[in-house]
Amino acid sequence: MARSHQTHFVKIHSTQSSALNNEHDKASRSELARRIARLGEARFVDHDSLSDQQLSGGEADTLFIPTGTIDLSTARKLGIQTESQIYGGVVPFPFVGSKVITHPVLGDDPAIPAGWRAELGLALAPHVLSGWSAFTLDAVRAAALDMLGRTAIRLKEVEATAGLGQFVATSVKELDEAIAQLDQAAISRHGVVIEENLDDVVTYSVGTTRLFGEVISYWGTQRLTTNNSGATVYGGSTLHVVRGGLDRLASLGLADELQQGIDKAIGYDAIVSRFYPDLLASRRNYDVAAGVNSYGERRIGVLEQSWRAGGASGAESWASTTFAVTSARRVASLELDTPYSEIGGTLSGRITLEGKPLRRERVRVDLVDSRNRIVARSDLAAGGVAFKFDVEPWMPMLTRVVARLLAGGREVDHQYATFHVTKRNRGRFNFLIWDYPMGTLAPWAERALAKYGVTLQLAWGNPPNYVAANEIAWVPYTIHIGNRLDTNGIMMSYSLVGGGLRDEVWCWNDPKKVGPFVKVLAESHALSRQHGVFAYSLGDEIAVRGSCLSPHCLRAYRKYLEQEYGSIEALNASWGSTYKSFDEIELLDPKDNDGAEARRQGIYARWYDRQAFQCYNICRYYRQFGDAYRSIDPQAWTGFEGAGVFGDGIDYDLIIRANQWWAPQAGLGDEVIRSLAPRDFPRANWMGYNKKARPLLQKYWRMVTHGCDAVWWWRWNRLDTHHGFLAPWLAPFDATKELLADTAVVRNGLGTLLMKSQPLDDGIAILYSHPSAYATQVETGPSYGFYRSVHAFWVRTLRELRLEFRYVSDRMLRLGEFKPGSAKVLILAQAEAIGPGEAAAIRRFVEAGGTVIADVRPGIYTDRCKPRSGSVLAGLFGIEPAEAAAARQATATITGPFGDATLKGMLCDPSVQLAGGQAHGKAGEVPVVIVNKVGKGRAVLLNFSMAGTPDPLPAKSVGKYGKYYPYHPWMQNAADPQASPEFLGRLLAWAGVEPALQVLNEAGGRFGNLEVRRWQNGRIRIISLFRGGGGEEEALLKLPEARHVYNLRSGKDLGRTASLSVPILPDRATFLVLAPEPVPDVKLKISTDRAARGQVLRLTASVPGAAGLHAVRVRVKTPAGEVAEWLNRELMVDGRGQGCDLPVAFNDPVGDWTVEATDLYTEKTTTTGYSVK
Repeated sequence: MARSHQTHFVKIHSTQSSALNNEHDKASRSELARRIARLGEARFVDHDSLSDQQLSGGEADTLFIPTGTIDLSTARKLGIQTESQIYGGVVPFPFVGSKVITHPVLGDDPAIPAGWRAELGLALAPHVLSGWSAFTLDAVRAAALDMLGRTAIRLKEVEATAGLGQFVATSVKELDEAIAQLDQAAISRHGVVIEENLDDVVTYSVGTTRLFGEVISYWGTQRLTTNNSGATVYGGSTLHVVRGGLDRLASLGLADELQQGIDKAIGYDAIVSRFYPDLLASRRNYDVAAGVNSYGERRIGVLEQSWRAGGASGAESWASTTFAVTSARRVASLELDTPYSEIGGTLSGRITLEGKPLRRERVRVDLVDSRNRIVARSDLAAGGVAFKFDVEPWMPMLTRVVARLLAGGREVDHQYATFHVTKRNRGRFNFLIWDYPMGTLAPWAERALAKYGVTLQLAWGNPPNYVAANEIAWVPYTIHIGNRLDTNGIMMSYSLVGGGLRDEVWCWNDPKKVGPFVKVLAESHALSRQHGVFAYSLGDEIAVRGSCLSPHCLRAYRKYLEQEYGSIEALNASWGSTYKSFDEIELLDPKDNDGAEARRQGIYARWYDRQAFQCYNICRYYRQFGDAYRSIDPQAWTGFEGAGVFGDGIDYDLIIRANQWWAPQAGLGDEVIRSLAPRDFPRANWMGYNKKARPLLQKYWRMVTHGCDAVWWWRWNRLDTHHGFLAPWLAPFDATKELLADTAVVRNGLGTLLMKSQPLDDGIAILYSHPSAYATQVETGPSYGFYRSVHAFWVRTLRELRLEFRYVSDRMLRLGEFKPGSAKVLILAQAEAIGPGEAAAIRRFVEAGGTVIADVRPGIYTDRCKPRSGSVLAGLFGIEPAEAAAARQATATITGPFGDATLKGMLCDPSVQLAGGQAHGKAGEVPVVIVNKVGKGRAVLLNFSMAGTPDPLPAKSVGKYGKYYPYHPWMQNAADPQASPEFLGRLLAWAGVEPALQVLNEAGGRFGNLEVRRWQNGRIRIISLFRGGGGEEEALLKLPEARHVYNLRSGKDLGRTASLSVPILPDRATFLVLAPEPVPDVKLKISTDRAARGQVLRLTASVPGAAGLHAVRVRVKTPAGEVAEWLNRELMVDGRGQGCDLPVAFNDPVGDWTVEATDLYTEKTTTTGYSVK
């Protein structure tokens, strides 16, 4: 090595008196020091030749090789100020140099050493395995027991090396045996690590070393051996070395979990350096373990760091040796200004050359995709070092930037780096898979997932590069928000970060905890942001409400109440209390977090306010995460999945306003969310969980027909009670194959087309009243049935009547967001709690000409659930205000403009008496179907409940695959099971609402168990017919007028008709396109038919005279006739046309390329092409 440094001496420094007693270790370190001295042309000073003080004085410049990390005071005594003076590390506190910093402590460990940073463990969590650190035996046991219920654990003595001092426990007995072997004094001094145990482990070494001004980085695999005592210990490493720092190592684009291990080591290194800026280390080694956890899942994480001379140091010193090459001219470095860019930004950087310039020398920068296609190129002038590319939409998400030094047209040297084009895959229909492949075959498995339609992946942490290589955007599972309380009633801010469990006791309203927590969490996903995040997930099956007994939470509660009531007098009137200020408010029972005591005492407003606060409280918590993610990613969407069941008192409206997406559990909640949320609010449900095609098809098509903008599948790999998406041979299982074939139309453009179309309703709005979900639970409310059952009945009945609807919320009514002319009918389904703002909005709606239909007891409580002496809407419905009464079951006989009907077993309100309204029926002596004209509209009070009984569902209502159909006493008891739908159909027709089409069975009656949805796309209407379960039948579809019909399932043009027969297939959806005239053919225009390599062609597809958008799929074939998958496009085309770029790579094959554009409606294909010369 040419001498370019001032080091004259190399000496080993012993960090403790016993460190070099082992003769083998002493000899090994001496040999290492001699080799390093020879490498730097310096003098090796043996242990006793010169003292440290002599070496550190005067002008002598010494490289010290400590036997362990040293602290700052020792470094100062030795005169160490820079990394060039040490082969190893200087730490601000002794424990920082040990593995104990890898994990946080559980709770408050009194033995935590000075300088401990509690936030470090959280920040490191995405990069390490699940675990705890502890400094007392009690803390060790508590942490171990916390984990044992979930996984096997490994206890690791902090000072032990080479794999010694470790104990595995799978039970409490084994834990006790392991703890008995621990040295309590050593625990107090150094701590113990408790970590999830992995089987089939591969341990990687990842690190970097700086010696005499040269920097190398490496990765390697560790070997095990047996020592003289028969124990399995570290036996050496095989290293792969590159010149440059860890970022150079990361740019190699290595496959599978090795790349992940490198990324995790880099993250670990950066985070520790940020938390302890005084850290000084010229050797940084990280042991990364990859193995299988107790659940059979592949896990990978950093085990520990080493900032000292270690077992691999000998190999590193050899790797630092330089060798002469035939040309001294080389690309010394390639530095990117930033490792990523949004579309529209720039990819720029700088190249450094070393050595004497060559004749006819030039520098070329190539951008290379994952298929080794050179998609862009820039030739720099002689001596040029700076380069710049505009980041275009057609560029791949993952690009290798290759800087080549050419002389006489031949390559002399090159360097490369990895660059990400941030893409989020928004504005299109997506298919999401939980988790991503790991292991040797991971890149091939990922390519298979992309081939079969996966466009999004959800998992912990940051994505490996092969996800971007397949144009798949990321949904990071960033945390799991729970609402468990500790024994003192304080929130256990339970989070699953990086796959590891973290329990910390702090309130969501503690600013000193929450602020740093969400900031660190957001920053840990910086690599995800660079990759391209579709949405940030706050977890699966998380809490949707919560509060605790912390003083912070009490202050937040008081502030919330003041915000809601405005004055203490208003609150006292609602609660029946005598507080003088909001600061006096306490819980009735200091240990009653949920306000159950208030409900027990009949103070329902106070009870409801606690429930409403819990909904508000968690939404404030959600927003803090959203703000944190937007601080690193201004386009961040935040939400959660797998949580939220209708009937659990969820404030759907507030959750939607606090988040930007939501994938709830499948059910009635889907109807509320799709109604209340903005059109571009992403939502989906989870599917998978089965081995058979029909249940999978049913869940898939339900999502599509219910207007979801994606299908979410759990998970990509599975072999137990259900199958994953891919089989072990990286192809779909048979059931998955059937599903892919049946749903190809969705991926061919239908999914995105529906997102661009407007869902239709028939002018029916249903009120989702958050306080009513609680009010119906108290006093005599349960006698009228369940809130969920009532809404389930209305939804199913409207669907049976072929009528579409939307939900509105109580908050929308209060805020004036529900306009009087926006619907014909407003249904108050068990809306027992109505405030003055909502009541005024309902009255305005009726006065403007609308019809309001209430089932029973509308507005008998305030919007805070305080009982009233009568309905706030009594005057609107033309009835006397009356005290609430329990339901009475009777047969209702109805006559009048709705026709005659007899409905048995109705749950009626016996307290209702007329006061201007006209009854069109009776149930015994109780008036029913009361109509009152107000202004230009009418108010209808049915005065009977739509709820089912609390008995289990009849067996006949549960289909073969568990399809849930809520039922009603009408359905069970009526002589004519169609009586209730027919009556409601006539009632709605009287109110001006009739179905837009009819679907009849072979007998000419209403076709049952069929959902019909409609979308408007310009002058084109799209219809879906979907049956969950049941058998195959033929349906007769009658349209209000003749239209030109295309069947997307059969691919047939059915011509112009107003009546057609449609086969209804169980668990499969059929989509029909109704056009005003025959659909015109697609026209193609290409910017040139003779392309040069490196040119970007512009293809424009249009449908002249189109009545709406057309989904057109574009496929390009190479001269060999193979589909160029990287050029697949789905375009939404109208008469004006839609364009896309077709980049020609610098190494694409020459010859004739074919472009095919196929219209989704007609399946007709238009062809053009271009020649690459």
